[in-house]
Amino acid sequence: MEADEADDEVIELRLARLENLMERRPLLLNSVLLRQNPHNVNEWIKRVDLLKEKPKEVLHCFIDN
Repeated sequence: MEADEADDEVIELRLARLENLMERRPLLLNSVLLRQNPHNVNEWIKRVDLLKEKPKEVLHCFIDN
């Protein structure tokens, strides 16, 4: 029984990590594309669209870069 419970916990943890990664995927992909070409205006516009729920982060992405 204990081994099954431990396996279930490991599976739940891995699924939670996968879900977190899938939620962050568009922003992570956008970050990679912006590192490759920081002058790509379309990618900056996509970044603003991805961060539209977080206005402080939108400001940060333009102030810091």
